[in-house]
Amino acid sequence: MIEHQTRFLFPLCDRVTVLNAGEVILTGSADEVRADPMVRQVYLGE
Repeated sequence: MIEHQTRFLFPLCDRVTVLNAGEVILTGSADEVRADPMVRQVYLGE
C-alpha cells in the first residue's frame, strides 16, 4: 500500500517502509518511523 496520510496508515501496518526520492530511508514499526530523525527531517522539515 502506498499512502502519505500516516494517521490512516500506521494503525493498519505492523511494518512501514519510508522512501525519499526512490530510496529506502527506513523500514520499521510506526513508533520507529515516528521517532526517526531522518524521517522527521524529510517529511516534517525538522
